[in-house]
This record gives sequence, structure tokens and C-alpha cells, in this order.
Amino acid sequence: MRARTVTALGAILAGLLWPAVGAAQCSWIDNLNCAAMGGVPDARGGECWCDVYEYVPRRVANARDGDVGIVPIDGNGSEVVATVTREIGQYHRHAVMFWDDGRRTRHDTMYIGDAEDGSEADAGGDYVTLLQPLFGRVRFDGDELQNGLPGAISQTIDDTLARGRLSTTGLVLKPAQRLVPSTSPWSPMRIEEPNRPAFEAAVAAARTRSAYYKLGDYTDMDSMSRPWSSTRSGDLRGSHCSGYVTDHFRDEGLPIDDVFYPESLREDVAEVLYEEVRDMCRNETGFWSDLGAAVTLHWSVCRNIGNQVVNCFADLSCWDTSNTWRSSIGTGSAVSPDNLLPESFRYTGTTDYDWDGITLTQGSGSFYPILGTTVSHPGLSGTEPGTSATSQSPFQRVAAMSMTGGYYTFSHSVRL
Repeated sequence: MRARTVTALGAILAGLLWPAVGAAQCSWIDNLNCAAMGGVPDARGGECWCDVYEYVPRRVANARDGDVGIVPIDGNGSEVVATVTREIGQYHRHAVMFWDDGRRTRHDTMYIGDAEDGSEADAGGDYVTLLQPLFGRVRFDGDELQNGLPGAISQTIDDTLARGRLSTTGLVLKPAQRLVPSTSPWSPMRIEEPNRPAFEAAVAAARTRSAYYKLGDYTDMDSMSRPWSSTRSGDLRGSHCSGYVTDHFRDEGLPIDDVFYPESLREDVAEVLYEEVRDMCRNETGFWSDLGAAVTLHWSVCRNIGNQVVNCFADLSCWDTSNTWRSSIGTGSAVSPDNLLPESFRYTGTTDYDWDGITLTQGSGSFYPILGTTVSHPGLSGTEPGTSATSQSPFQRVAAMSMTGGYYTFSHSVRL
């Protein structure tokens, strides 16, 4: 894909420059050969040269192996997940683990239709099949809705960004630091990260462990202990994005406490989620345009699907298309993206971060400013105090995400 992009770029640039170089020493054959190399032709010194450019992949420059990124709600990513996280008082919609020195991510996510993975058509069809029986209710395949794909996946930063599971803004969650006294009076104190090995082990383990995306884990985060099967039949292993992160950090002895969600809040979330899914279906926006004739011929299909998605979120039955959730939503206990952080943490770095109107900034005057400034979790000031922070977390230090790359740079010249 990247090679085709570079070649296309070269062809466009060559086309723009042909009149200028054509009058000199670059023939049309030279121009075509240069475009095939992804370069730009240039006649200089009485000769025709091809200047070749290379793409510099994106990288999160301030992320180390095991650091976790949380992504703000910005209109991208899954509409269903964004609705859930927004309504439970979250400012962030997704969590990823970084590895390869900030060049790649490991995360757990779910697509419903082809459009969500950036493809126009997929030989395997949509990720969640719409069942349209001759008799009976139109609905999603419940097993596929319950066991979302691609599930746990490793991607480059560019791919994660292109699929809407990363943004150019966000936070990088890091382990705590400590000062270590020097053994020499002429050497300064050292700064260490005692939990860094456990962070590295967590992402290493995650990269080897298959999991589905489980919408029901927003209610009861217990699915990572389930068996794994590629059949997608039944209730199988997985979690949502931050649940996947949490499970692997807990396995390394780094506790992250669940956050309790009261029934009153979950009733509000369920109602909004139902209306959102039903209306997207009726308006045939985004993925829902694929429903086509099903929506036209069966008006109740949108109510069925809305009920089905909410029942799945409520950890009831992902096959149920009735409004069971209205009387059985109950309480919840989970770790959503904002819940990964404790009630206070240290903010580091020179870049400020706007958390829904609250500015996180590094203070000045500290003897060791690299240790950061202690700030309160912004989510605690919301309408549901306590629903946006955990009481125990290994993520004691936070920085605004710093992304580099994503551009073309000159590589070399070839004489044609």
C-alpha cells in the first residue's frame, strides 16, 4: 500500500513537472521510469535525475514499551463504543498498549462493517453478519456481536490512526519514577522506573494472546478468563480495550481496581445507546447504509438491532432483540479508558493537554521537574463523581502524546 502511494505521488509530481523538464534533458520515458520509482524528475547539469522520496512512518516519540495510550472522543472510531464511553462520563474512548519504541500498538477493538477497517470490500463480508430470515426478526448474528473482530490486534501507528483507533492527540500513561541517591558526592541522583520491566512484560504477553472484543465487559469484566476458539461460537475469551490492558497488567502483579457504575447511570447510558443505534440504522448512516432493503422492508429491524446491541452491552444475551434491558440493566463494574488513571497522578512534559476544558500542565520550580506536577483526575469533577478514576493503578505519570513522522523526505537521486 505504501509503495503504491509513493508511486502515485511520484506520477502526480512528474505530471506537474513534465512541461518544465521535457524541454530540457528528461524524456517522457525518463519521466515514467522516475514515477515508477516514486520519484520526481529533475534536469540539472545537462542530465536527467530522479529524486526519490521515502515515507517516514508515524511514531509516538514519548512512548516506551508497555506505556498505554488513551484516545479522546473526537468523532472517530466506533460509534457504539464512543456513545457508551461518553455517556458513562468518560473523555477518552479507546486504550492501546505501545511497543517497538512507540512504533506499534497492541489493542483490542471491534469493527461491525467493512468501512470501519478502511476497506471498500472484504472477501469475508462484514465483521458482524446481518441475518435476514424469511420468517422471524432481522438481527445481527449474536455470536459475532458477542465476539467482536478483529479483537486483539497489533498495528503500526499509521494503521491504528487510519482505522480511527488512535488520534494525533491523547495521553501516554507511564509508570511511577523514583529518585535513587548517588553513591558518589560528585554524581547527581538517578531517576528510575521500578515497574518498567513489568510494563514491558505486560505488552509482550498481550502480543501473544488472542482475544475478541466483548461489549458485555462494560458490565462485568470477566471474559478474559474464558476459553478461546476461532469459531466465534458461544461466550469466548476477550474484553474491551481497557479491559484487555487491565488484565495483562494485573497478570504482572500491577493492580488496577474496577470502578462501580450505579444502575441509575447505566439506565441513562442504555437509553442513549438504544436511541443512537436505532437512529443510525433508520438514517442509514455509516455502516448502517449496508442494511439497505432490510431497513426499507422491515421498519422494526432498527428497533430489533437497537435492543440487541444494548442487551449485549448489559451482558444479557447478544441474541436477544427484545427490550429485556429496560428491566434488567443492573449495576456494572469495569475499567473504562479514563478509569485506568488514579485519583491523582503526575503530569510531565512541556506540552499542555486539554481534558474537556481542564488544562493539564507541567508546573515550574520543582527541584526535579522531570518527575512532573501532581494533578487531580479531571473526571472527578463531573456529574458522576468517582466514575472516572480507579482507587489503585500503576499509571502514576502522564504526558501528552507526541507523534512524529507521517511525511515524505528526500532519500536519494538516481541518474536516468
